[in-house]
Amino acid sequence: MSWTNLAEFSIGTDPCDACPAPPDNSGDGLVLSNDVFFITSRFFLTSSDTNYTPLADIGNLTGPRDGIILSNDVFAATSRFFTGCTP
Repeated sequence: MSWTNLAEFSIGTDPCDACPAPPDNSGDGLVLSNDVFFITSRFFLTSSDTNYTPLADIGNLTGPRDGIILSNDVFAATSRFFTGCTP
């Protein structure tokens, strides 16, 4: 998965890390159902909600997050199902 530096700063990941967390939020090296659940469990949360996390707001790959967890964020994870990262 490739993120722009702007997206990584917005999400809160390190642009120098070859394998940033989202959508592999569990850190096990693969995007699996638990990673999708991480996002769907925050569905409709906005940046003003306490349980909101930018790590689930990953639908915009080219710029800053949009501040709400929606289907585009779930799709960003499910479209990478069973993919991993090799640094």
